Amino acid sequence: MNFDTALTKVGTPLADIEAYKKTEVRKFHQELTPSITFANNSIESLEKFIAEKIHPFLAKIERRNVQDPEIAKWLEALRGTFEKPNALRLVIRDAEKVTWKQISQTVYPDELDKLGRDALLRGYQRRLTCFGDVQGKSTWYMGLIETRVLMLAEQPGPAAVVVSRTIAPSVEEAMSADESDDG
Repeated sequence: MNFDTALTKVGTPLADIEAYKKTEVRKFHQELTPSITFANNSIESLEKFIAEKIHPFLAKIERRNVQDPEIAKWLEALRGTFEKPNALRLVIRDAEKVTWKQISQTVYPDELDKLGRDALLRGYQRRLTCFGDVQGKSTWYMGLIETRVLMLAEQPGPAAVVVSRTIAPSVEEAMSADESDDG
């Protein structure tokens, strides 16, 4: 057997290696396609929900100056919903940028790291599909805010006074409470 025949038998042509790499990367992206489609549909429905439900609700609340720490906390959580579509878009961009380098072995760069590839694939699938029930949670926060506003409106006196009492009692109330405990 001569050297050329032996080299052909032992070595793999570089074109075949490059084709194998492209095929594996393409398979990776094809397996992610359903998750990316789901995330894109979720982004659209979430943006529609934000425009139709959350923005009008926040506009109604922001026309008034409601001084309540509970409401402020829930409004902040509700505003966090605005970041979800962009966060999903960033995950999609990350997933679309995966190349051979991320799914190959460190020691043998021409070999596929099957465990690493599968872990990366599952990680992206999870991040693209399991971001939580954003609409349900937003609806829940809006319900909490409405309930709190109704409760504050039923309290005697201005709502700000009621709120300040829920945070800390006035000096007179604290002193009268101490005197009644002593007696």
